[in-house]
Formats: sequence, C-alpha cells, structure tokens
Amino acid sequence: MNHYLLEAAATNWTRASIVPARSRVTRWSTGLIAVIGLTASVLAGLTTRLLVTDPVAVSNAISTGDAEGFLRLVGTALIDILRVLVGYL
Repeated sequence: MNHYLLEAAATNWTRASIVPARSRVTRWSTGLIAVIGLTASVLAGLTTRLLVTDPVAVSNAISTGDAEGFLRLVGTALIDILRVLVGYL
C-alpha cells in the first residue's frame, strides 16, 4: 500500500502536503504529452481530409518532398475548418 496514504490517514494531513515533489513533474509531463497527442491527432485528421478532398495536390507535395507546399495545404485546410466552425457561432 502507498505509504503516503497511510501517513495521511495516521496524521490527518491535507493532500497537498503528502504529494511528492515529482508529482508536479508528472502532471506537467502528462500535460505536455496530451498537447503533443492532440496536435498529432489534428495533423493526422487534416492530412486524411486532404487526401480525400485534394489527393492530387497532396501526392504532388509528398512525391516532390516539398514540405512548404504540404504545410501550405494543411494550413489552408485548417483555416477553412476554423472558418466553418466560427460560422456556426
């Protein structure tokens, strides 16, 4: 059993005093991993949307290795999606 829980039960400490210092690092790293995961998910969704709606431009950008063209396509798709979402508000 966790010795922090036993210590808290025995001394009636608050939760803040029994949380070890590395717990803050764990929460921070979990948040960072969540942001990276959400960003990767959004980019994967945009890439899939582009493959369905504009496959020729995506294949040209990938086959030529033109990262700038691909990023321009992704940025344009993201702006279009945001424009539609803001239109609903």
